[in-house]
Amino acid sequence: MGKGDALTPKQIANKIKAKGLQRLRWYCQLCEKQCRDENGFKCHVASEAHMRQMEIFSNKSSFIVSQYSKEFEEDFLRIMSRQFINSRVLANQVYAEYIKDRHHIHMNATEWTSLTEFVKYLGKTSKCIVEETPKGWYITFINRDPDYVMRKELEERKEKAELNEEERQKLQIEKQIKELNKNKTNEEEIKPTQLSKEDLEKMSSLEFNIKSTNLTTTTKTNTTSNIFDKVITSKIDDNNNNSNNNNNQINPKPYTKKMSAIEEIMFKGKEKEKLQKEKLEFEKQQQQQQQQQQEQQQKQESNNNEEKPWIIKDIVVKIIDKELANGKYYKQKGYIVSVENEFLAKVKLLDSGDVLKIDQTFLETVIPQINSTVIIVNGKYRGKEATIKEVNFNDFNAKLYLKDIDITITLPYENFSKQY
Repeated sequence: MGKGDALTPKQIANKIKAKGLQRLRWYCQLCEKQCRDENGFKCHVASEAHMRQMEIFSNKSSFIVSQYSKEFEEDFLRIMSRQFINSRVLANQVYAEYIKDRHHIHMNATEWTSLTEFVKYLGKTSKCIVEETPKGWYITFINRDPDYVMRKELEERKEKAELNEEERQKLQIEKQIKELNKNKTNEEEIKPTQLSKEDLEKMSSLEFNIKSTNLTTTTKTNTTSNIFDKVITSKIDDNNNNSNNNNNQINPKPYTKKMSAIEEIMFKGKEKEKLQKEKLEFEKQQQQQQQQQQEQQQKQESNNNEEKPWIIKDIVVKIIDKELANGKYYKQKGYIVSVENEFLAKVKLLDSGDVLKIDQTFLETVIPQINSTVIIVNGKYRGKEATIKEVNFNDFNAKLYLKDIDITITLPYENFSKQY
């Protein structure tokens, strides 16, 4: 049987062995290769491919370690934001979820030597709330999503408004009682007491009497107006004084009786409740207008940030799709043979020679060494060749020299790539 024959017993056995996680000390992060035993790892370390990777690492050791640390942190926080967003959880539990992915970045390739150091780093940078307990380190994810923060602020405002309504009503009643006590110097001071059954019955009877008096006045005014329409105008002019006296006797004023202290407090309380409701409605309208404005701004930003085609023929790119062929081509390099349309490229891999059709969203530019030629893929000078003069690892950009125009420009990594 050949070594590359499909579905042979040997190949099936190798696939079964390769499944799942294996020992960390036999894993090479630079080459992204997992060895099964110590002998295999020794053979890999002595191979030419590993020695080439070590030469590259010796030139850019700090940059490569920082990149691995950045990817490790992003993947770890992504799991926290999706699975443990509002929960206090053990750091080991999150790490166990993280290492389920076979192609995860191992911690020995980062700037942190242990999980405790990484957890302390998250606490110092205020990305998580960290607590040390006898059971271990507990972490809580700090969600800084603007939509989530807005929702939380609105909920807190509603709770405060509901709690403060009762306190405000109590303070208003106390102020009104003090004002009444100042006005009534000769009479006894009014003190707040609990409402009894008799007081409630009086309040209900007062409301009923007020409604009935309003109804009687409206009916009487309508009947009197019909009667006076029939009377001669001259008699009305002569007997103005008599008619006014009679009208006062027939239609007494409904609010001639003075209101008690409890009635005044209840009446003022209802008016203030109406004002509070109007204020709340006005605040809701303002919040709705603000949300509409934010949505419009987000739409404008999304329209401005539409994806533009950047792929060009004869440039070296890196595949960043973890799901393509179960991660077989992840982080492998190739060059673009041809561009099918604005966003689809035909890529030939450098190691295996396989030809793939991939969308530009799953590709990444490759930054070569200094004094090597690159092609600009975005901006004013798209498609032109240039040479790298200086690389700024902190700001993720590089200085490029254009021979045709004799100009030196600075561009970010995503705007140029290595020429094949």
